[in-house]
Amino acid sequence: MIVDNPEKTRFEAWEDDELVGFLDYRKVGDKTVLVHTESLVEGKGIGSRLAKHALDTLDDVVVQCPFIKKYLERHPEYRVTVE
Repeated sequence: MIVDNPEKTRFEAWEDDELVGFLDYRKVGDKTVLVHTESLVEGKGIGSRLAKHALDTLDDVVVQCPFIKKYLERHPEYRVTVE
């Protein structure tokens, strides 16, 4: 399950009540800047799930996170600003 934790300005991935990854973001005006993705469990696609969730649910996204930049190379259907 992925949830938004606005107090920590991040999306969090949870499995069986355990935090398994997160995606830090920051708000700049109307834009959301995706800053850093961290997977705490290897090989389960957690980073990709976080990226997809953020890109599917947010408007006016700016990508600074290297992981999400690579994700976008494999998923050109997303049209976002990359810095």
